[in-house]
Amino acid sequence: SGEIGAAYAAGVLPLDACMAISYYRGMATIKLRKKFPQLKGAMMAVGCTKEEIALIILDLAAKDVRIACFNSPTSLTISGDEPAIDELQALLEQKHIFNRKLQVDVAYHSHHMKLVADDYQDSLRLLDPPKSTHVKFYSSLVGHLVKGSRLEPSYWVDNLTLPVRFSETLTSTCEPADGHKTGVNILIEIGPHSALAG
Repeated sequence: SGEIGAAYAAGVLPLDACMAISYYRGMATIKLRKKFPQLKGAMMAVGCTKEEIALIILDLAAKDVRIACFNSPTSLTISGDEPAIDELQALLEQKHIFNRKLQVDVAYHSHHMKLVADDYQDSLRLLDPPKSTHVKFYSSLVGHLVKGSRLEPSYWVDNLTLPVRFSETLTSTCEPADGHKTGVNILIEIGPHSALAG
């Protein structure tokens, strides 16, 4: 949900719209738990490529997992049904591939979130429309530069349900732009701990 803060910082959306997007995103998660109490979601960090994990997922008896985040070319976050995540973890252990189950009980950026997507979309229907500004906005939803006007309610629903393309976006951000040898050439991580140190 860092993109919500970025939309405000870029002047694409006003503060009240960003607060609403964030608030209703949290409420969607609460609604998911209430409406589907039997649904058991999980996530895990995995140290391999998307091609490697795709082949391993094919071997699962329960296939309801998917890549939730492309952190780097060899670091992924997987999300989905907890039984499938547990089965995947056992397979990865056998293959001596790094994996770590995350301390969450919601499968963000997976098919689970599609169960509350319509409610979330409806909650955002009265937002002020986004506007394009002079600030370049690189979207981790699509992996490249987008116009601010693209950040309509449907964008935030997709942001909740579809994979995060962090690695692709970072690469795109650093590519040559406007006649310069590089795009962005200084990166500052702002966060409570060094989660992205790798």
